[in-house]
Amino acid sequence: MKKGVRDISIRKAAVIHAASKYLAVILQLIYTAILSRILTPEDYGTVAVINVFIVFFQLIGDMGFGTAVIQDRELTDEDIDSIYSFNVYLGMVLIIAFSLFSRVIAAVYDDDVYVGLGMILAAALGFYSFNAIPSSVMLKNRKFLAIAMRTVAVSAAAFTCTIFFALRGAGVYALALNTLFGAAGMFLWNEVSIKLRFLPCPSMTPVKKILSYSLYQFAAQTLNYFNHNLDNLLIARFMPKNQLGYYSKAYSMQQMPVLYLPGVITPVLHPVLSEHQDDKEFIFSNYLKLLKFLSLLGCFVSAYCWFAGKEIILIVFGKQWGESVWPFRILSLSLWPQILTNTISPIYQSIGNTKLMFYNLIFTTVMIGSFITGGVMSGSINVAAVCVSIAYGLDFFITFLVMVKTGFHASYLDFLKNFKEDVLICIVLFVFTFLFPVSFEHLLIGAFVKLVMLFLLFLVMLAITKQIKWFWIIIGKERKEEDG
Repeated sequence: MKKGVRDISIRKAAVIHAASKYLAVILQLIYTAILSRILTPEDYGTVAVINVFIVFFQLIGDMGFGTAVIQDRELTDEDIDSIYSFNVYLGMVLIIAFSLFSRVIAAVYDDDVYVGLGMILAAALGFYSFNAIPSSVMLKNRKFLAIAMRTVAVSAAAFTCTIFFALRGAGVYALALNTLFGAAGMFLWNEVSIKLRFLPCPSMTPVKKILSYSLYQFAAQTLNYFNHNLDNLLIARFMPKNQLGYYSKAYSMQQMPVLYLPGVITPVLHPVLSEHQDDKEFIFSNYLKLLKFLSLLGCFVSAYCWFAGKEIILIVFGKQWGESVWPFRILSLSLWPQILTNTISPIYQSIGNTKLMFYNLIFTTVMIGSFITGGVMSGSINVAAVCVSIAYGLDFFITFLVMVKTGFHASYLDFLKNFKEDVLICIVLFVFTFLFPVSFEHLLIGAFVKLVMLFLLFLVMLAITKQIKWFWIIIGKERKEEDG
């Protein structure tokens, strides 16, 4: 009975989070479709450069303290207030630091626009740092409905303001303002709903208490950051900005399934599973169910993005983004492994082993970086996309080998056997897309027909391989049946 209650709590949290996530995705797609027709590939390429750096500074603004606050169940309210106050001071330092660093970016890329963009994004960076601990407290207290409401409301407000400024001729600055509006809106919401006290002279004792956990978390996030941004950095340095714009659009669209399939449940995994941090068997068995479900979804999404890549890019961004089609299709080949590996962080956090996650990422970062560098040096964004896809495929095997063998002391071969039917389904779907390369003059009709065709085949394969049961298990309607 107890186990059932735990399962339901995870499901309910995931459903609430899913509703807000997918509503936010719809808003983002509408916003992106509008802005992509107002702004140019060069505008997006310009912002893509500085966004890479702002993401890194965001990691510094959190320092892994957010996940540590969720994991440590012994922290008092006074301890959390001290950690929050420390993060506020850290955010103030980062505002100044990034404002100065933007001048370095302007010098390296020989473009003064980065100075103005840096000032806007520095303010956003401060808000991100201020938000780190309040957001973690909301997760720790399982206020998933409030988080869902915040996500949708802030996204809608930020997107509306951004489109207004873009129509008023703000150009590239409209994209930076979107980041600022989102961070500031979240800060205002947190100030009203989360009553954390700012202490002018915070105690460093609770900060030191969580430091060993948070530093490995921060280090792992930093390595993961380089894994996912090195391609943009190198393309920005060695190719024209419009090429970076095309690649950035392809990559961002390909990342949507990665972020919004596992992203529906991974934010709630750590707050829920951290309560079972001493029961690895419980964590591993429930994690395998999640992986199996996401694996089957990943097979379909990866095949569909390849099949309808042209329609997806041109519908969302417009015909001026035609050069993004092939990079997007190539990157979609790596969607399946990326969707699965994107779930690993909260598992390491839940078992309290961020140190192992960090050591694993050292090796995979070197491997992924080597492939990306080779691809970018070819001078072609299509070749770069091929190399990125290969690297993410290898990352799956390496990452899960370390986690399964060392983190859970389980059989890696038995783990891989869980996905044998999924591989078969994936092969059949991709073979179908090659045998029936249908094309329609109307993009929406083409995207819809391809979706229906591939989905029907997917359902047939689920029935043949008897994998439909995993969807019932995830939604809580598991039936006792023999595995055949």
